[in-house]
Amino acid sequence: MMSAKSPNRVDRHIGMKIRLQRCVIGLSPERLGKRLGITCQKLRKYENGQDRVGAGRLQDIAHALGVTASYLLEGQTHSALSAENRTAVQRFLETQEGMELASAFVKIENPALRRVLLDLIKAAISDKGSQT
Repeated sequence: MMSAKSPNRVDRHIGMKIRLQRCVIGLSPERLGKRLGITCQKLRKYENGQDRVGAGRLQDIAHALGVTASYLLEGQTHSALSAENRTAVQRFLETQEGMELASAFVKIENPALRRVLLDLIKAAISDKGSQT
């Protein structure tokens, strides 16, 4: 008898993309769950990567979020982030400030301005380290 596979990094990545897009468009977990006909608890399990999202459900979620299913999959094979950095990103996105910053950042269309903001944040981190 075959048991269901436990969620892996791809499941966690898809969940993170679902949560980020939901927050970007200002949709509560309750409202998205209602649109999908699932409980808020089930949606949170998808977002946390605890439960796998099947292909049909992925399509439904993408439609409800106004994106393509491929958008939710995008970047999942990218291995530039170490496990430690992925955890830091997840912790960041679990905070209200992190979600607001991520939501605002992706709306900035000018790549040069995004780079300036990133450099400013890196400089703030460097200054903090040199003051101790």
